[in-house]
Amino acid sequence: MSKKYKKNYISNFIIRLDLENKLNEGEYDKLISLLTKDFPINERRDIQNRNIIIKDHDKNNPEAMLSDPELKIQNILYNSSKTERITINSDSILYESLKYTSFTYVKPFLKNIVKCLTKEYNIKNFNRIGLRYVNLIKMPIKNKKEIFDWTGYINNALIFDNNFIEEKNMLQEIRIIDFKLDENYDLLCRLQVGIPNRNMPADLMEKIYLIDIEGYSNSLVEQDDAIDVLTKIHDKNIEIFEKCIEDNLRSDMDE
Repeated sequence: MSKKYKKNYISNFIIRLDLENKLNEGEYDKLISLLTKDFPINERRDIQNRNIIIKDHDKNNPEAMLSDPELKIQNILYNSSKTERITINSDSILYESLKYTSFTYVKPFLKNIVKCLTKEYNIKNFNRIGLRYVNLIKMPIKNKKEIFDWTGYINNALIFDNNFIEEKNMLQEIRIIDFKLDENYDLLCRLQVGIPNRNMPADLMEKIYLIDIEGYSNSLVEQDDAIDVLTKIHDKNIEIFEKCIEDNLRSDMDE
């Protein structure tokens, strides 16, 4: 997750920008043109969106009904290997990578996106910006008991206590912790950690530990501050990751 390691266990790296003002549906040409060189594959999706509306004709018997269909247009841009994509919606921009290299690599086109949104679409603020690292740490095992043995790899405070449920009956164990990430920047964090089961409800068969760190802003972010806030979230996310792991895992990532 940090540049000092030779390898990482990041399965997904995600950055999201929620726009203060919506773009006109489907009028994303200037953004698309900006990104075409690095993201040459372009898929357009037309989505019919309907909401549930409560009609309060009679306060004792309110009536629920569907709204008229609303057309939502989405452009998804992929790099040539389809390991990265940028999803453009009228109210948000989402960057996703399945093969993370570094935050430094991502920064330049993030800056260009923010500048384009301001210059071409008059987007001056973001309702919310977030950065998320999903780590899936997989280890080989000889027997099923080793699935729960993360001593020396994961912080003891995050390791499952089997006094409540016997290991043989355990199918999955995920904890969600929400907390303040940085008060000065008004940042929050959602941390999900534990032992996932990709084959639920089948028995656990793989030794995998999840460390999913999502840092995000809790208030409006001005355009000029967006990259600085993302950088702060990135740095804080790394601090959280380092608190979650122990030296055996650090050694493994540095081999």
